[in-house]
Amino acid sequence: MAIQGGLPVRAFMHARGLNRYKSCPRGCTTDETTYHLFWECAYAQDLLKALSTELGAWIPTTCITADSVMYGLFPGSHALGDLQGCWRLLCCLKDVLLFSRNRLVVGKKETSTLVCRKMIHSLLRDYAALDGSDDDSDDET
Repeated sequence: MAIQGGLPVRAFMHARGLNRYKSCPRGCTTDETTYHLFWECAYAQDLLKALSTELGAWIPTTCITADSVMYGLFPGSHALGDLQGCWRLLCCLKDVLLFSRNRLVVGKKETSTLVCRKMIHSLLRDYAALDGSDDDSDDET
C-alpha cells in the first residue's frame, strides 16, 4: 500500500474528505504523504540516523536514499545477502514509523526514537526466529 500511495496518511485522508488536516502530525510544515512519513519527516531522518550502525553493517549509509526506503532500490552493486538484510531493516523501520505515527494521531502519545529503535530490533529478532523455523520445517520434509 505504501508504494501505491494508499496508506491512510493525512494528505490521503484529506483528499477524500476524511480528515480536516493534511499537515504532518509531528509539526512539520509539509503535507503528510507516504513519502514524507518514510523519508522527508525529521522524525524519520532521526530514526534513520539512529540506525546508521545497523544499516552500515550491510550497505554504506550513503547508499540509503529515498528510493531505498520507499522501494528497495539501492544505488551501486551489493551482495544479495546485504540487500536482503538492509531491506528487512528498512521494512521494520517503516512498520515502526507507521505504528508510532498512528499512536501519535490516535492516542496523542509520542514515541521516542530510542523506543522505536528497540521495536525495530524486536521485529528483526522475530523475523530471524521465523526464518529459522521455516528452515527447520524444510529440513523435515
